[in-house]
Amino acid sequence: VSALLTVAHSADYSAVVPRGGIASAFGINLASGVSLGSSVPLPVLLDGVQLLVGGRPAGLFYVSPGQINFLVDEATPLGVSEVRVLLNGRALASGTVEVAAVAPGWFSADGTGRGIPAAQSYDDGAYRLIFEPGTLALRPIDLSKPNWLILYGTGWRSAPVSSVTARVGGVSAVVQYSGAAGNWLGLDQLNL
Repeated sequence: VSALLTVAHSADYSAVVPRGGIASAFGINLASGVSLGSSVPLPVLLDGVQLLVGGRPAGLFYVSPGQINFLVDEATPLGVSEVRVLLNGRALASGTVEVAAVAPGWFSADGTGRGIPAAQSYDDGAYRLIFEPGTLALRPIDLSKPNWLILYGTGWRSAPVSSVTARVGGVSAVVQYSGAAGNWLGLDQLNL
């Protein structure tokens, strides 16, 4: 193996990745081009690229020369695992990552893992982003009527709902739902 691979949580780029969640691997010359995995189940081989976590093939969302986004298999052992990238069966890069049963991380509007969350509000039968797509400025939410705040991330789907708590502006919020976001692989949601 000729290159070092850095693996991180896809939402906040922390060092611990969630089993059943989305992770990212970063390196150099990991693929010859850009490809998207669009089938369910996700492909484990995409344009000749394969990624193994603890020897298990991972489902591939996206491959490019510098980054691979993948789904950490639910059966991946907890603890530190070796991660390897192969191109046409030839080892290109390797690294290690810690895999946890629960490792929550929020996706952010700007993709940095910090700041305004990738979230929607729901009121009067309509979903609305909580930010302006072009500027990422927060949109006001009318708190005079019932509404929901729906936050997106990865890494908490296996946590018992009774153990999930939330605070908004320092005030405890009622968690209405915590778990998988519909049929989206690896994506979790929290409804407040």
